[in-house]
Amino acid sequence: MAQRSINARTVFFTLARNNRRGFVLDQKPDLLKHLDTVDQAAWEQYETHLSRVSPLERAESYRGLMEQMGLKSICALARVVGKDESGIRQYLNLLKLPAPIQQFLKENRTPAYLRYFSEKRLRDLLKIGDPRLAWQRFRNMLADARSEAGIWSQFEQ
Repeated sequence: MAQRSINARTVFFTLARNNRRGFVLDQKPDLLKHLDTVDQAAWEQYETHLSRVSPLERAESYRGLMEQMGLKSICALARVVGKDESGIRQYLNLLKLPAPIQQFLKENRTPAYLRYFSEKRLRDLLKIGDPRLAWQRFRNMLADARSEAGIWSQFEQ
């Protein structure tokens, strides 16, 4: 039997850390595509950017990446992104939040809200089965976030 070879193209980018170059088997993040080699400073800036992205935005980006790449499972997405499958699943579950909560989070992107409404806090809302009760709980959390924001604003000046 004759052997056949299949040409496979693996997506990777180069990441330089501590004067050493390494290959990362993943697509380069869009914000870093203009760089030939991603050095430590650029990578830290990218990580800082990710910390400013709301959990809901991250969930939407995962969903968009799945659609864009034609991926059928979260497991496949986890391999492409290089993240833990359970973590990606937790973010994608945030897309099941009631519409008023999602809308509020999209429209209100202040640093105080981004700090307060973490993935874990939003995940707790998913445990509430009734959307009305989840909205009520969210409004209570919103009051807590506003009072916490008042405390933080004293230090940010």
